Amino acid sequence: WLASYIIYDRHSEATDVSKWKTPADIEHFLKYDFKQHSLRNPIVEQVITETLRVVKDIWQHFGEGKENFFNEIHIELGREMKNNSSDRKRITDNINQNENTNLRIKAILTEL
Repeated sequence: WLASYIIYDRHSEATDVSKWKTPADIEHFLKYDFKQHSLRNPIVEQVITETLRVVKDIWQHFGEGKENFFNEIHIELGREMKNNSSDRKRITDNINQNENTNLRIKAILTEL
């Protein structure tokens, strides 16, 4: 964790990552935990808020509000949508490969 902290500062701390188990968790986060002006960019805050509301609505519609109905939701941004399907697949594969590499590095550093 130390190497990750040194390289990425506080952006990759696992303790900051939250997982919502129900749509109510998302609603609670939006009402009580997500502080307005905390990102200092109103456009980004609006996009994040709207995205979380859409995810909550999808979860309620397709998952009928069941706990842990989704184990992962992949959201593609507008800049990714301009790429064709094969490019998006390549980008996703590259991200997965980088994530696996980072996990291997973390395991090696943990052994040291």
